[in-house]
Amino acid sequence: MKRAARQEFKARGDMRRNNRREHDPPERARRDQAGTATSPPAVGRDDTAAADKEPRRVLIVDDERFLIDTLVAAIKPLYRVMVAGNGQQALKAARASPPPDLILLDIIMPDMDGYAVCRELKADEKTRSIPIIFITARNEEIDETLGFELGAVDYIAKPVSVPVVRARVKTHLALSRALKVQEQQNLDRRRWLADISHELRTPLAVLQAQVEALQDGIHTADAATLGVLHNEVMGLSRLVDDLYLLARADLGALPLTMTPLEPVTILEEVLESFAPRLMQAGIALETIVPGGKPWVTLGDTRRLRHLFTNLVENSARYTDRGGRLRVVVSATTDDLYLCFDDTPPTVPSDQLPRLFERFYRAESSRNRDHGGSGLGLAICAGIVAAHDGAIVASTSSLGGLRIEVALPRQVA
Repeated sequence: MKRAARQEFKARGDMRRNNRREHDPPERARRDQAGTATSPPAVGRDDTAAADKEPRRVLIVDDERFLIDTLVAAIKPLYRVMVAGNGQQALKAARASPPPDLILLDIIMPDMDGYAVCRELKADEKTRSIPIIFITARNEEIDETLGFELGAVDYIAKPVSVPVVRARVKTHLALSRALKVQEQQNLDRRRWLADISHELRTPLAVLQAQVEALQDGIHTADAATLGVLHNEVMGLSRLVDDLYLLARADLGALPLTMTPLEPVTILEEVLESFAPRLMQAGIALETIVPGGKPWVTLGDTRRLRHLFTNLVENSARYTDRGGRLRVVVSATTDDLYLCFDDTPPTVPSDQLPRLFERFYRAESSRNRDHGGSGLGLAICAGIVAAHDGAIVASTSSLGGLRIEVALPRQVA
């Protein structure tokens, strides 16, 4: 898929270039995500990605107009500059929203010196992580030591050198961002481990209870009891397989056997296999697949089958009885588009971007009422990414959820 087309698709949330785009309906009942299988490359969302597109904010704190003008002229072409003329103004600016990403702080100021400002900022949890660089004529060892003890990250001596200021600001902004990314990764890792533990706890508890009941003679080893045990073991096996697949996708090592194939053929086979289940659930199936020349892409048959199975499973599991699943296929010169629309329940619009996170459930009170592990759509995102495609969730005009997939075509 061409990068520009993929970015446009992600931004618009509309994968089909035709006149079928429908109006979003009001938000309705709750909805969860499918639970059969890997996640997009990141464990969790990286909130710093959006911030990377915005200029970094630097707060200059000094009571000398000449120095302020010098510093502003040095860094304004590169960063968004904020200015404070005294300590109180500095505290107010640092606690504003959004806060500065770095502070250039003079030490000698009337009423409230730079040390006092630094001390207050480091005592406040909201501003503690903002890197502070002191700018001062004081260059004694005791002054530098005090500044570092208070939490400053660096010193710049007066008179300032513009190249030095730019280099120090650039370096400490980069270090600060790297630290935030590392902290987010650590948080994601802890959450990931907690989620895994949570998902394993229930089937293990069922197995433990059943085995103890057998040991105590409460249950007998008949077909029904063994069937319960077998189902729980199979559920655990699927969960472990899904976690392994997620881990491989995170490492960029998802095994793929790429060959020219027709995704629509695979999709039709998956829909045919789901037909009895959808009928039993009272869910009508509608497909719109224009005829003509076969649409070919380079892909892995097994992974694409997994992708389509998860998407249909998502609708089959969570669509209310008497509902409908509509699957529409279309194409442009470069891309093949597959749209899955279903009827209520839907997902609140503010939660749609998180549907492809592993273990995310749109409403926690659903728990495992429908048997999902919360990995299905995460795996879909991983498979689509491995095929250089794009996937997006939005509200369906049918009242439920819309999942749209774009895959690059192989043009002869």
